[in-house]
Amino acid sequence: KQFCPTSENLYVLINGLCDQGKIKKACKFFEEMIEKGIQPPATTYNRLKNGLLDAGNEDVLKYLSEKMTLLTKAPSD
Repeated sequence: KQFCPTSENLYVLINGLCDQGKIKKACKFFEEMIEKGIQPPATTYNRLKNGLLDAGNEDVLKYLSEKMTLLTKAPSD
């Protein structure tokens, strides 16, 4: 069986990883989320944004923000 994550599942996962200081791993899940077309809730984005800023990773934040903007503006089939 394959697990199909929801935005709520991924928020809990990303939040927990941020709490543990595992920002890179949280970013991977966030990126996977937006690549699969799962619109991240504002709470997920804000939690990751704060974790990245606390860790001094503004460049990663900019990259993820741009990617999210591009994917949410992409035409749907």
